[in-house]
Amino acid sequence: MDGQPLGTATVTFLPISGQRTVAVGETDDEGVYRLTYLNASGASPGTYRVAISYKVTASGEPLGLAIQSSLAPSPKLGEAEELLPPRYSDLGRSELRAEVSEVGGTIDFALEGPLRSRSDPQEPAEPADVPEARPADAEPGEVGGVEASGVGSDAASR
Repeated sequence: MDGQPLGTATVTFLPISGQRTVAVGETDDEGVYRLTYLNASGASPGTYRVAISYKVTASGEPLGLAIQSSLAPSPKLGEAEELLPPRYSDLGRSELRAEVSEVGGTIDFALEGPLRSRSDPQEPAEPADVPEARPADAEPGEVGGVEASGVGSDAASR
């Protein structure tokens, strides 16, 4: 954000074309993230809508991917607020896009701030485009009948 690393942000790659798997990761203190999908490293090739979320509790604790994706929801999640604007954090309205090639690589996102304060009101949501679901007979890691390759590491900055 504004040229500085944004740690503990959740990065989600939602497929737009070319593949049918969502890839997720979390930034470290340097703003670097590593995506995973279907228990594999990286992301399958294709075009993605990207959301970067930075949820923080009332006490100022950022909530990362583990808490946000847990099967047993944490009470902290209920009190957390999104501090990035919807143009980055809302998958339905995100302006961020990424193209993942067959060879993978690094995809950086330069976000512009400031972060919202906890008292800022949320903007009303607009309907999202919903990508085609993955067919039930598709094999894990398969995209259009070919084995998917992955992207190794990426970075987000604040």
